[in-house]
Amino acid sequence: MGEQESFQKDPPKTDKNVADLANVEEQVPNMDETEDNEDSISEEDLQNLDHQLDQLFVALDEIESKNDNLHAQLLQLLHSNREIRKELQNAQKRNQSK
Repeated sequence: MGEQESFQKDPPKTDKNVADLANVEEQVPNMDETEDNEDSISEEDLQNLDHQLDQLFVALDEIESKNDNLHAQLLQLLHSNREIRKELQNAQKRNQSK
């Protein structure tokens, strides 16, 4: 039963990550605008882009970590359910043989 209680906990909030991704999408310039100004990219623009990419990498790392955690929890739940099903089948067989 202790294992099943751990599955009922709410996952950490991801609203901040979603908001960060939305901010990055808003700040990334349109590709048409970028093509026109390729020769005039300033150092500040490059730093902003680098910062935005860092934010994306952090958000993607967090998503990947949560995905791995969820996968591990689902595997644990699967194994737990298999054990419970086997125990119930064995108990049912014992009751039928009496």
